[in-house]
Amino acid sequence: MGGEPRWLLVDVVASPDMAMEELEAIYRGMSELAGETGATIIGGDLSESDGLSLHVFGVGETPEGRALLRSTAQTNDVLVVTGSLGGSNHGRHLTFKPRLAEGVFLRDWATALIDLSDGLATDIRHICGMSETGALINLPEIPISPDVHAHEHDHTKLMHALTDGEDYELLFTVSPEDFPAFTKAWDAEFSEACHRVGMLLPEAGVIKTIDAYNTIKDLDRKAFEHFRTSHHH
Repeated sequence: MGGEPRWLLVDVVASPDMAMEELEAIYRGMSELAGETGATIIGGDLSESDGLSLHVFGVGETPEGRALLRSTAQTNDVLVVTGSLGGSNHGRHLTFKPRLAEGVFLRDWATALIDLSDGLATDIRHICGMSETGALINLPEIPISPDVHAHEHDHTKLMHALTDGEDYELLFTVSPEDFPAFTKAWDAEFSEACHRVGMLLPEAGVIKTIDAYNTIKDLDRKAFEHFRTSHHH
């Protein structure tokens, strides 16, 4: 939402036979990472159970009235993503750097924003649903991550980029009038490019794709859900 991290609460559930040094190392790692983003771990709970799980609750801050929402996009807005997509199931979801500086920067430019935790094909529906728009996704423009290129077959690469989830890149919209100035400002601020991947359409909830041959199709939710369940299990 373009916020700056402030406070974190962490509940740690660990098995009784876990060594204290291991627990301390986990807290040390979390504290270091939190420090890099300006966040502080202010508390939480430690309880016993089988295995290890961490439950994290975070609070961030934006200037009043400046939080970026999912519900404020407009028809004809340009659809943009940071970074590259797909391949989180090859371990990238453990090493990603959250796009915090980019989120703050986008407070001046984006009309709506969401992070890609469920995959582009699903998360675009959240923006369109809340903003009462549709979208046209330009498939050749989708930036596919090196992990996908290294591990996946050609015919499923695009599918992975659209559906993998846990990329934690930003998906956002910019008004067409602002887009040229936005691109300039972005390139002056960040070394990694962002990518225009489509535009918003007037028809609420209708998500279409266009391919390299200009063939337009409805984004078939069933195909994606089948693909997701089959490749996640």
